[in-house]
Amino acid sequence: MLNIATSSAVFLTLSFAFIAEAADCPLVDIAGVYTVSLRTEKASSWYGVGGNNFGCRKTAEINWSGSPITINPDGTMVGAAVVWEGGKDSGNFGGRVKLNSQPIKWVAAAGDVEMKGTWQGGELSGEFVQRFIEGKKEVECSGKVSGFKAGK
Repeated sequence: MLNIATSSAVFLTLSFAFIAEAADCPLVDIAGVYTVSLRTEKASSWYGVGGNNFGCRKTAEINWSGSPITINPDGTMVGAAVVWEGGKDSGNFGGRVKLNSQPIKWVAAAGDVEMKGTWQGGELSGEFVQRFIEGKKEVECSGKVSGFKAGK
């Protein structure tokens, strides 16, 4: 009798896992609100005429003015603008969590910033590249992205 009950439990568990995978549903709860920051590996900002800050800024936040990133149950990521130190705005954040990958991967963009990384246990980690023209000079900055689940 114990073998039948154990076999049934294993079958039901495996059936649920296969159905969830086929429906592209995560077995983990990714949905929620996240605070995210970007840190440039080699900041090269300098000050120009009028005190304007040029080049690769050191840090950026997406949780500026209380508008963090939201990851929806379907894996879509939406958020506020990426705002760099000194107030430069790269544009609004949007992306997608690839729910059927192992480890769980994500990709996103915000104006001139492209990001990618992994999600694990409520934490986002990854890297970014920012490309823009300043004056007549093409600037490319890169660095790390980190984020933490702040709530539902």
